[in-house]
Amino acid sequence: MQALYRKDIACMFGVDLRTVDRWKHDKILPMPSRIAGRPYWTEAQIDKHTRLAVKNWNNRERTRAMKAAKLHRTQRRNVATLPPPSQLSLPLK
Repeated sequence: MQALYRKDIACMFGVDLRTVDRWKHDKILPMPSRIAGRPYWTEAQIDKHTRLAVKNWNNRERTRAMKAAKLHRTQRRNVATLPPPSQLSLPLK
């Protein structure tokens, strides 16, 4: 088990140290343990976090895609009920 400190987490995700602090505060990262007052995470905690984050992201994307498909079907249905352009009364200029 290797201890991962803020700097290690920041390098792992390609973010700033302050971002790691915000993630910790916003509970995006799990609560860290402490060694001599310094917060650290284990590799297992970070692996579990990233798996859950990916799973949540995939669920969110799936929901977004389903909503977009439903909207597209609705719009297509509405377009199909419009009269042909020759029957539309367009204002003359």
